[in-house]
Amino acid sequence: EEERRLPVTVTIDAQSLSSDTASAPLSRDQWLAIIEALKQSGKQAEADEEQRRMQAAFPESVKK
Repeated sequence: EEERRLPVTVTIDAQSLSSDTASAPLSRDQWLAIIEALKQSGKQAEADEEQRRMQAAFPESVKK
């Protein structure tokens, strides 16, 4: 029997996010999705803070 793999869509609700209550470390892609959701919600200051946290966690992703 052949297994089919379907694309997965992830929706992130920026209003329900709280980095202080995160139970597991975020991947770089998860962080980028959160940052984009915050920006789309008009929460630029919070998006900037999450960007700084992501850069601290993933320093190799910072453009030089």
